[in-house]
Amino acid sequence: MTKKPTKFTETFLKNLDRKDAGKVLVDDGYSGKGSLIARVAKTGRVSFYVKFQDPSAASGQRKVLLNDRHPLLKHHGIRAFLEEHGVGDLRKLTEDTVSELTGALGSRRAGPMTVARLREVYIARRSNPAFAFKGRHSKGNLRAVELMFERAIEVWGADTLVRDLTKTDAEALIAHISENHGPAAANRTKASLVKPLKYAQRADKTVDINIFKDLDLDPALYAVKPRTTVLTRDERPRFFTSLKAFEAREDQPRPNRKGGYRRPGVYTETAEYFRLIYLCAARKGEAEFMVWGEVNLGGGTWFMPEAKRKNQEHTMYLPAEAVEVLKRQRARYPDAGAEDRVFPMINHADAWADFQTIKEMAGITSDLNIHDLRASRVTQWATEGDRPKSEAELAAIIGSKDVKGLIRVYVRDSASEEEKRARVNAADDAELV
Repeated sequence: MTKKPTKFTETFLKNLDRKDAGKVLVDDGYSGKGSLIARVAKTGRVSFYVKFQDPSAASGQRKVLLNDRHPLLKHHGIRAFLEEHGVGDLRKLTEDTVSELTGALGSRRAGPMTVARLREVYIARRSNPAFAFKGRHSKGNLRAVELMFERAIEVWGADTLVRDLTKTDAEALIAHISENHGPAAANRTKASLVKPLKYAQRADKTVDINIFKDLDLDPALYAVKPRTTVLTRDERPRFFTSLKAFEAREDQPRPNRKGGYRRPGVYTETAEYFRLIYLCAARKGEAEFMVWGEVNLGGGTWFMPEAKRKNQEHTMYLPAEAVEVLKRQRARYPDAGAEDRVFPMINHADAWADFQTIKEMAGITSDLNIHDLRASRVTQWATEGDRPKSEAELAAIIGSKDVKGLIRVYVRDSASEEEKRARVNAADDAELV
C-alpha cells in the first residue's frame, strides 16, 4: 500500500469509512519526531500508529499502535476522540508517546530498572493526560499509587532491581503493609503492583509479574474483611431525626472546601440524598448520578442502566416514601431535563464529610459509612416486620442475581446487646429446670 501524505483535520478524519478501506495516510501536519500514520480497515475502523527512529530497537525503527494508548481511541474510535479532544491532541499524544519511549524520563531501556526508577517512570506516565486514571476518583487513584510505591521502597529499597524481586520480597511487603496499614491496604497493594510490574516487563523480559501469586502467607494478612456495621433499631430513629436537624441548618452559610460558600438548599438536598439511599437500599454512586430520565414518578419506578451498576440493568419499584423524596426534589428543580441529575449539588467528598457530621449529631460512634445504609435497609427488610422478606424477594427488590452473596454481604445482625442476650432464652425454659 502506498502512503499518501495528507494534512489531518477533524472533518477529514471523521469522514473516513469503508469507502477508504485499505488506505494508509500520513499526517502532513505532524511536525514531531517520526510519522503519524492512519490505516483504514475493511470495516471502516481507523487505526493510528506512530513510526520513529529508535536505536534501541533491533531494526533501528519502531512502530507503535496509538489506539492502545488512549481509552477513547481504543474503545470508541476516532469520532469520540475528536469530539472530546481534537487533531491537536492526537498529535500531542503522538509526541508524548515518542518522548515516553525514547526520552530520558520515559525511557525504560537505559539499563535494568530499579524500584525507585519504576516509581518515577510509572507515576510520570500516569500523570500524562493520555495515560492518566479516568473518572471522578482519578486524583485519588494517582495518590494511592504514590503511597503504594513509598511503602514498597521502605521494604525493598530504592536501588533494588525490579528484575530481582521474588515471591519472598512480595511476602515481606504484604506482611509489612498488613501490620502497619491493615489487611485492606495490603490487599490493594497486592492487586495494584501487578500493572507497574507489567509495565517494567515490556522493557525487561526477565521481570517476574507473578510474584504476588500463591503467597506463602496467611490470607488473613491481605483478605478484605466483610463489613458488619449496620444501623441498629435504636440508632435508626436517631439518624433520621438528625437528618431533619441537619436540614434546619439552611439558614447558616455553609463553607465550601475551595473557599466561599455553597448554594442555598445544599443541607436539604444532602438529607434527601441520604434518605433515598436508605429507602431504596441504593449504592451511593447510583443515587449521586441518578438523572430524571430514569425516574417515573407516576409509575413509582427507577430504571438503573447497566453502565451505572455493578450488575445488570434493573428497574426498581420505589418505596412510597422514596417517591415523596423525589417529588420534593422535582419541586426544587421544576425545569430540570431528562439528563439532569436528581441531586446536582451532591459530590463525593462533601457527602462523606456531611455523613460524619450527621453521625455525630445522632450519637452514632460505630464506623458506619454511607454504603452501610444499603446493608441497614436490606437487614431491616430481611429481619423485621410481621413477615420478613425472603431471599428471592430481596434479590428482586435491589436487582441482584447472587442471592446467597446478597444475604452474606448485606444482611447483618442489627440487634442491641440486650436483644442478643435475651434471644438465647426460650419461653418455656423455666419449666424445664
